[in-house]
Amino acid sequence: MMRAAAIAAAVTVAPPIAAQSSNQQMLEMAKTIRAQAEQLKSSLSPDDYQAMLDSAAQIEKDVKAGGFSAPAGQEVPSISKKISDEHNGRLEWLTAEEACVGFQWENWRTYAMTVGPALPGRNQRCKAAFAEYETYFKLARDGRGAEANRHLEAYERLAHEAVDYFNANKG
Repeated sequence: MMRAAAIAAAVTVAPPIAAQSSNQQMLEMAKTIRAQAEQLKSSLSPDDYQAMLDSAAQIEKDVKAGGFSAPAGQEVPSISKKISDEHNGRLEWLTAEEACVGFQWENWRTYAMTVGPALPGRNQRCKAAFAEYETYFKLARDGRGAEANRHLEAYERLAHEAVDYFNANKG
């Protein structure tokens, strides 16, 4: 029990090390653990004192072996960030496209395109995309992020299909 308290105290009183590399941070921690062990030597059992020194030695050994040198992983951008970046900050970017003018996720069930080129399949493609966006919106609102993201990905795919279909067939 004393060993855990001593190590916790050593880590707690460690100097600010945020600007240092991982290796420097760990070496600083080992140094602090050694200093704490010396300060607490009279109140520690010989086993606890040795355990603190062993912890510091293990940290130093791991630093020399490169155990703390791994580069930080790249953050994978979320689907919403990806879509937003691609479409000038908009997730619901299809509302601004000629292919589905007038459609929104709030009206896709009742709205039908009556302007522009009369293309068979145009309304159904727009409706399919906005149905996915509505589902995404409601799931995200309810805190069901992972499930919502699947629908946002489907919206993105279907929105591109609607735009591609329109551009290929508008004449």
